[in-house]
Amino acid sequence: MFRFLRFAAAVALPAAMFVPMFAAPAHAVPATLTVDDNNAQCPEATFTTISAAVTAANAGDTIQVCAGIYAETVTVSKQLTFLGAKSGVDGRGLRGNLTKESVVNSINGDFIIPGGVDGVTIDGFTIQGAGSDAVGADGVESFAGSSGLTLQNNVIRDNLEGINFQNPNGNLPALITRNAFINNDNGTTAEGGTGVFISNGPANNTQIVSNSFKGHRETAINFAGSPNHSVGLVVSNNKSVDDSTFVVATNSDNALVESNKVTHAATGNGSGILDFGSNNSLTISHNTINGGAGANTSGIRVADFTGTPSVGTKVITNTVIGRYYGIRSTGNYTTLFIGQNTVKSAAQVGIDVEAGSGNSITRNNVSLSANRACQDLTTGPLTGTANTWSHNNGHGSPSFPAGICS
Repeated sequence: MFRFLRFAAAVALPAAMFVPMFAAPAHAVPATLTVDDNNAQCPEATFTTISAAVTAANAGDTIQVCAGIYAETVTVSKQLTFLGAKSGVDGRGLRGNLTKESVVNSINGDFIIPGGVDGVTIDGFTIQGAGSDAVGADGVESFAGSSGLTLQNNVIRDNLEGINFQNPNGNLPALITRNAFINNDNGTTAEGGTGVFISNGPANNTQIVSNSFKGHRETAINFAGSPNHSVGLVVSNNKSVDDSTFVVATNSDNALVESNKVTHAATGNGSGILDFGSNNSLTISHNTINGGAGANTSGIRVADFTGTPSVGTKVITNTVIGRYYGIRSTGNYTTLFIGQNTVKSAAQVGIDVEAGSGNSITRNNVSLSANRACQDLTTGPLTGTANTWSHNNGHGSPSFPAGICS
């Protein structure tokens, strides 16, 4: 509502000086609503369920959720900030005492953000128990068209999937940081088993940084997406322990997977990082991948499982130790660059190229591979292959053709 300022009738003003004046529109001051499941932690709380606070809140409000167990599905119908008892406390730390946590636990899904509800923040919760073979639900669901999600300082565990999301509006960046994703494997089918799953659309200008992942049956992070490519997706400084595959990258433009640490037991399976195909200018750099030398595992694998080889993939300055294959390319690529990587103790081949042509493999150091340091199964005029090999060092094992890793 606008308010008009009145001038006293007795005051005469020259016409040139008479300028209408308007007060600024009145806006509601954002409020903080407090929730406590039993009013034991926060006696001043007005609500006992998070959902009731959502109903009462206005867009822009903050909902402070005190420690307790909230067996409910929270449908976020407006732009809100949710602060759990551990807001601001890194989820990757020692957070095992549930009596001090705000725990959201519902088999039907914990937080659900419908399409068009942008700018939601979820900070400082334990999010668990969503989904099963019979119930398709996730810890956080934000895949219907919302953007601008901030998900930070949470422990997200024991769900069908940790978070299933998209971020179609790149002008509203999304941030997933300082969370611990643990054993999001509810159910036994391929439907679950992933920490961060991008579905039904792109994740534009999304940063997945400084999280920990552990024990995911399928993938810690799966770009998945749709034919609409994710633009500007960054996966950086995360830690993965005993996830079948750390990253499956597909349907992306200018995505960056860098400076992550991946470790796996000696009997692991899958790939540390997998270029699944249909990427443009994907960069995989400065990652450390250690262990997991189960049969046919790869530290970094480049494939074209989508039927469309990626264009411009760069695999540079990574360290891969103790996989079956260190770096393996099985796709019909023509613009792949593999450079300045260190590969040690591969159970089969350090750097293995099985298909493609016109690719460049240069300045890599490979040592102590059990079978071959380097291998290229293509044929052509370039050192006997269809690809360019230059300035690569192979130690302790022969290469095929001879000389591609001196």
